[in-house]
Amino acid sequence: MVLEWSQGGKGVAGHGDPEPGSFPPGRRLPASARARQQGLARRLRYEFERRGLGAQEASEASGVPAGTVEAFLSGRGGRFRDLRVLCRSLGLNPFRLVAGSYEPFRLRLHHLRPRDWLLQGALEEVFRLVEPGLPRPAHPGAAGAVDAMPPEALAAACRLTVFPFRCRSELAAGFLALGPRAAVFLNTLGPPERVRLALAHELGHFLCGHGRDVAADTPATLADEADPAEAAATRLARRLLEVPVRDPEAALERLLAEGRATILEAVGAVAPRLPAAAFVAVHSLLYRELR
Repeated sequence: MVLEWSQGGKGVAGHGDPEPGSFPPGRRLPASARARQQGLARRLRYEFERRGLGAQEASEASGVPAGTVEAFLSGRGGRFRDLRVLCRSLGLNPFRLVAGSYEPFRLRLHHLRPRDWLLQGALEEVFRLVEPGLPRPAHPGAAGAVDAMPPEALAAACRLTVFPFRCRSELAAGFLALGPRAAVFLNTLGPPERVRLALAHELGHFLCGHGRDVAADTPATLADEADPAEAAATRLARRLLEVPVRDPEAALERLLAEGRATILEAVGAVAPRLPAAAFVAVHSLLYRELR
């Protein structure tokens, strides 16, 4: 699933500028266009690095010729329709990349399959939309207090918004942060005990201070004892899950309902500026099982 965004104004950037590569051959680009192409190249290289991609792999995943991919990565530009196809295969918003209204996430995606890049891209785009309306998370206090709380209560104490989605995907959970605001996204398709483990693991990343810099979690990373960050998050998660809860499934469902309400409230604050399709996509992410 990929969110589709309309772009107002003339040109790609919405400021009357021509599309990358739309100048006649042999004509020198204005300085502003050259700078924009170099900026696009830097942002695209970073997103390739997050995914562990080279030009050839991106070409095979998207169908865009490798030479065209190399041109974008080197700052020589190209046709916007090629960029759009390339971005769609990576789960990226091409308008945001071109216009420069872009703050990069540090969450690593190198271990995900191409299909999961699309889902991750949709989650990241929604987070960018709702981030201004989310509460700022905070550490709950002393270590003893952390050990006394189950993951649902701890998430509430940390003021961490939980973004639930349901999808037959290896993407189990992850931690998204921009500036002081953050959210945990959580795949709720599966047994409640597995969902609670993924939630506790993300809380472990947050409390250990490495939530921004780890990989989006899959069953493999949740069980990874070799990676120090993953192992530390798992140890803390196990302690949280040992705290007795009268009805863990009900506690989890209450937390998910609160997360949906927070996300929809934040979307409502920006709804007048959104195309209707974007609002529908957000609602689908929250309430429908994606395929």
